[in-house]
Amino acid sequence: LTDALLHLSQVTPAMYAAIAAGQAASSVLCAANNCSLSIIDVGIDADIRHVSAVAGSHITAVHNKVCPGTASFASGPAMTEQQCQQALAAGAAAVQQACEHMEQAASASGVTHHGGWSTSQCVICVGELGIGNTTAAAALLAALSGASPQEVCGRGTGVDNAGLSAKQQVVAAALAANKQLIQSGPLGALQAVGGLELAAMTGAYLAAAQQQVPVIADGFVSGAAALAAVRHQPAVAQCLFMSHSSAEAGTQRLSAEIGQLPVLDMGLRLGEGTGAVLSVPLLRSAAAMVSDMASLDDVLAAAAVGPN
Repeated sequence: LTDALLHLSQVTPAMYAAIAAGQAASSVLCAANNCSLSIIDVGIDADIRHVSAVAGSHITAVHNKVCPGTASFASGPAMTEQQCQQALAAGAAAVQQACEHMEQAASASGVTHHGGWSTSQCVICVGELGIGNTTAAAALLAALSGASPQEVCGRGTGVDNAGLSAKQQVVAAALAANKQLIQSGPLGALQAVGGLELAAMTGAYLAAAQQQVPVIADGFVSGAAALAAVRHQPAVAQCLFMSHSSAEAGTQRLSAEIGQLPVLDMGLRLGEGTGAVLSVPLLRSAAAMVSDMASLDDVLAAAAVGPN
């Protein structure tokens, strides 16, 4: 997909290191909102095993690489079935570890919920890092929805008209080359045109639904993975929040396919889960109002029976 990219793939490992060092947008926003951050390498095309998170920080760097990048989906499947399953499992494992961490933290602080800790008291934000992955996300959205490449392909990292045309052409080629596998179902479409990070996020959403923990999808790329999860297991929609309306062209179609309006509309296109983290305070506030705020009927009833 080189012709469809503006930035070199070397940006991805550099940004992974920046996040682990606490210097990237996601690192800063998580710290500001008291969120722990796990950054998981499932397929970066570079050896980054030497990268570790800042000791004692809110960040954890996890190395769970399935393989260094995927095959070109322009002529065949991006992943083998085994690679797709391994990436799905990596995302599910990350959610399981997050739930265990939250339970330990709740226990240490004495937090209880009807006699025990509940996953519904916490939330998992799902985001991604990967230069060029708006192309794979657009292909996955098109495969799952039947939308045209022209409808779902946006400018990603900022490609010009020629770059946008190249993205549309390569997505069209991928849909044609993988037609039979795409028609086999959502996970077949994921294997055919998805990336390893898309598969890992799909696994994360599926695991979150199984654990009954609320999960927030970041933007266009993580939203495409959320759609794959919902199509494979409709129960995922019951615990899913879409955080923001991305600047990518396919965002409206994605929202329509999932059947949910995003919390924020700020023209974000950064990735890294930043939109998901930004939506946490709003969703926390909404939950507090639903659980703690008196209705007008309650207020009037209290006034009617109060002292004269």
